[in-house]
This record gives sequence, structure tokens and C-alpha cells, in this order.
Amino acid sequence: MLFSRDKITHVSKTKMTITPLSLKPEEEWSKVEDDLALGNNKALNALFNGVDKNIFRSINNCNVAKDA
Repeated sequence: MLFSRDKITHVSKTKMTITPLSLKPEEEWSKVEDDLALGNNKALNALFNGVDKNIFRSINNCNVAKDA
């Protein structure tokens, strides 16, 4: 499964290689990265609270609001 934080490193006709990106500890985030994470969390919260339970079941595993 391809996640938004993964990097596609090689694609051929028969195979695609995916390399997971390493995550920085939250203490090392810049102000911009912290603001982006906060905005994403707020957007996910609004989405999760604004849909019925059938739609919620299909999007509750999303980590990025854009994917939901």
C-alpha cells in the first residue's frame, strides 16, 4: 500500500519499488511543519465530525485530510 509519506524510488513495467520516508521527531519540526501538521489535524477533525457513520468507516484510516 502506498502512503502519502512514502517515496516511489523505481518504476518498471512489472514492479514498483516504494521506500518509506523516515519521519523526524516532533521536537525537530520547524514552525512551518508544525503549522501544517496542526492544519491537517484540524481538517481531519472537521471531516470526521461532519460525516455520517457509513462514510466515517471508509475514511477513518486516513492520515492526510486531502486523502479523505
